[in-house]
Amino acid sequence: MHSRKATRSFRPVTDEDISLFLYVNMMFRIHKMPALVMYWSKDPLLTASAVADVLSLDRFRQISSYFHLVDSDQFIPRGQPGHDPLFKIRPAIDQVIKSCQTCYSPDVAVSIMS
Repeated sequence: MHSRKATRSFRPVTDEDISLFLYVNMMFRIHKMPALVMYWSKDPLLTASAVADVLSLDRFRQISSYFHLVDSDQFIPRGQPGHDPLFKIRPAIDQVIKSCQTCYSPDVAVSIMS
């Protein structure tokens, strides 16, 4: 549950905010740290300027607490028919697949190596 103070101080999210939020989340996968707050550390040995310089920790937390891609009321619990373990990110996955299918046409011969 969100406190009244946090809700009152929340300003509407812009397209740029969402782009920065997604960028910061991608940076977490590239530059791994043991704790979230370390990305915003003031210690020059720890700071991740690619994160800290684009979005404040407070704004990141605000957006994180409200960011949803799906309607949680539609969630089907584990063990029930139709359960999707990737439910919360399914729209993003579907969009990436659609974009890949639109943008990439394989040639006649394709090799896949593992």
